[in-house]
Amino acid sequence: AAYGIGGAPISETAPAPRAGINRRLVGGATAVLITLGILAGCLNYFFRAERASRAQSYLKAGNQLLARERTEEAIEQYRNALSINHSTPYRLALGLALANAERDGEARIYLEEVLGEQAGNGAAHLGMAELEARAGQTAVAVSHFERAIYGAWPGNAARNRSRARSELVDMLDHAGQQQRAAAELMAMAADAPKDTGVQREIAQRLAKLGMPGKAAEVYREVTAIDGRDAASWAGLGEAELALGHFPAARDAFERAQASDPGDAAPVQRVALCEEILAHEPRARGITVA
Repeated sequence: AAYGIGGAPISETAPAPRAGINRRLVGGATAVLITLGILAGCLNYFFRAERASRAQSYLKAGNQLLARERTEEAIEQYRNALSINHSTPYRLALGLALANAERDGEARIYLEEVLGEQAGNGAAHLGMAELEARAGQTAVAVSHFERAIYGAWPGNAARNRSRARSELVDMLDHAGQQQRAAAELMAMAADAPKDTGVQREIAQRLAKLGMPGKAAEVYREVTAIDGRDAASWAGLGEAELALGHFPAARDAFERAQASDPGDAAPVQRVALCEEILAHEPRARGITVA
């Protein structure tokens, strides 16, 4: 104050301007840090999105190769996708492709990982069922097939469940369990009561299993829906013939002939039935042969 000639006394609070400068510096530094944080977040999002896009591209390429039955190439694409994204869909895709290539040991690792996270995954259970069936573990395979039939499917659930049941039927037939296979086929028929194509295929498979009675039952349901289905009338005729129901067989073949006059086979079968009936219509014990 003594040296401040003619000047105002210096206040003890003179350093206040320095505090204001410090606050501005702190504010500026904070703004820079926020900006850097936003920039880092944007870059992180960009790189994550780019990685996700690459993984999805590999997955799509694998799916296309698998559809063209280029399984080994598809497996490599799925591996590339999994190296970027370790989520369940990528492990499932690789596991199923490995199972398709019959590389069962490695396929089992990925499919079991999927089921460890998603116990009701229908596709993973179907893949495991195929592995167990090839290993001869019929009982374990049946369990996985059943879980696939009643499991969760992200798309085309009805078609995939029908495929699982169809594979189950094939395995049971191969294992000599025809009765159980027939029961599964009848369950398939109950699931698709209005789909004549599916019903006709089921009836044909029942006939091949040596169960003409059940085949005839399904064929009757088909012809009740579509009375002009020549193939189903012919199938019903064959089933009735195998059962020794000659009048019913003749009637079914006649309906097949009327529905498709250009097909000569029903004409021949009608003639056969007429010959059998003319031989002795009330005779007992006439065999199909």
